[in-house]
Amino acid sequence: MGRPKKVVEGAEIGSPSNISVSYVTPPSLMGKRFDPFTKYKTEEDKYHYRAVNIKPLVFSRRQADGYTKVSKSPQFGDLVLCRIPREIYEARAKLKERKTASMKRASIEEFKDKAREAGVKAYEEG
Repeated sequence: MGRPKKVVEGAEIGSPSNISVSYVTPPSLMGKRFDPFTKYKTEEDKYHYRAVNIKPLVFSRRQADGYTKVSKSPQFGDLVLCRIPREIYEARAKLKERKTASMKRASIEEFKDKAREAGVKAYEEG
């Protein structure tokens, strides 16, 4: 009898004979159901919301980024709800994405250069 195989998201994973393999996704605490600030996020089309730690260094850094505390929002532990205009948040996200792509390209080119110097053929897949 061969080795049983389990297909997970297009990849085959082999397991030794007579061993059952099961995959369980742990529950996520990221949904609105578990977010204590959900009812205070009233204008999600205009603002990006974020729970911010009230430690002075962290909070002042977020304020410098443009986040403001949502009025009438309660404090949960060390967290308060803050928001920033969605246009600013999305512009920063695009900038971060471009920087990351640029760094990735530079890293790949550096690898290829070092491979050429070492006389090794390097190529990119996919």
